[in-house]
Amino acid sequence: MSQNGPKIIVRKNGLKELLFLDSKDTDLYDAILEAKHDNMMDALETFAGEILGDAYVKLIYKKDKVKWDAILRYDTANKKHKRSRNVFEYCLLQEGLVLEREAALDGKMFYNE
Repeated sequence: MSQNGPKIIVRKNGLKELLFLDSKDTDLYDAILEAKHDNMMDALETFAGEILGDAYVKLIYKKDKVKWDAILRYDTANKKHKRSRNVFEYCLLQEGLVLEREAALDGKMFYNE
């Protein structure tokens, strides 16, 4: 992916970052945050009909110990790996997957969930 390629939009929440390709997705994510439902079930009733609405609700309202399909840990110091990771993440986003990044405690690694 070149520097002039499509822009990935990032929303930060503490140490976590959520990655988006489409501003419609960020608008939905922001709307879920702004709605400030009391719990996940109320938010799901409101947003589950939206494309990716249930995934974003679960990311926002999840408890810390949620099991995910995959968690990938990677080193951010290696520039070659970082470029490859960016291309890989972009391809996953194009396929409609939801990506969340979280800094590892050592500060040198990231987790993708």
